[in-house]
Amino acid sequence: MRRVAAPGLEDARERLTMPTDRVVEYDNAGIPKLFSIERLHRKLDVEGLFSHGIYGIFATPRDEAMRIFAESDVIVLTDPTTDRQYPFPISSKIKEYWDDVWQQTNRDRKLIYSTEILGIPYRVFVRPLPKVRFGRHH
Repeated sequence: MRRVAAPGLEDARERLTMPTDRVVEYDNAGIPKLFSIERLHRKLDVEGLFSHGIYGIFATPRDEAMRIFAESDVIVLTDPTTDRQYPFPISSKIKEYWDDVWQQTNRDRKLIYSTEILGIPYRVFVRPLPKVRFGRHH
């Protein structure tokens, strides 16, 4: 969880947005929030947009999902099909556009961590920090 909380801590942000493409008790916005308090002694507000927001565990329309992922600071992506048999409408719906979310995320974000939990791959992506250029004065 440090890797999820770290982008906000490194650049002194107090708030991050973090969608995840799966509904499970160990992958949600509350986990990095608690980690930041307990381990790093700093309160980081983490808003879990996808699977947490207005649609929650229900089927989020494709356009809304693409907007949510595009605007997010940290993105957790797993797999489009593995272990999605649970009766959450979000699990069925995301299969329709998961490849689009994956392509957008890989194009616009940097992979900082990957692991496997219970046979499911988890990948954490972050928005790259803007590059700062220092010009010469003549």
